[in-house]
Amino acid sequence: MIKQVPDEEWNSLYGYEFLCELPYSVQEVCDKFGIEFEEYLEDGLGECFAAIVRVEDSLYFLRGFGDLTQKEIGVCANMSGDHPDPQLGLEQVAANFKVSIPDMAHICEDLSRPRWILTRQGDDGNEVEMHRFLREHTANWVMKKYTERGHKQCYLVREET
Repeated sequence: MIKQVPDEEWNSLYGYEFLCELPYSVQEVCDKFGIEFEEYLEDGLGECFAAIVRVEDSLYFLRGFGDLTQKEIGVCANMSGDHPDPQLGLEQVAANFKVSIPDMAHICEDLSRPRWILTRQGDDGNEVEMHRFLREHTANWVMKKYTERGHKQCYLVREET
């Protein structure tokens, strides 16, 4: 089931990863699924549309480009940069938006389990996994943000082997 949620629920700290392009225009997503998009201007892209939705237990950032009825680019579904299972995310989006995966114009090339792990080491020396990321640069960026907060813990990024 798709449920639109307030923008504040999206944790921008973890960034987002492109997941897939749905074969719908912004207007079709509005009409078929009752999702309301916010309109905004983005340098180099022009008029854009955005909405945050919850599908199952995951949040997705939907983006549309051009005009409301444009299907050529369609609506892109993006997952959180720390989504634990991109393949499952793709399957959930396909099922809930009532589209088959082969009907999607573009799909993320890397749907593997995220292998970049952000850990926190406490004063007691114990290391705790905080998040997993598909991309090393995203894990390092989040580590930097946590470090800048001035916490006493040590943050590390490592690749799962």
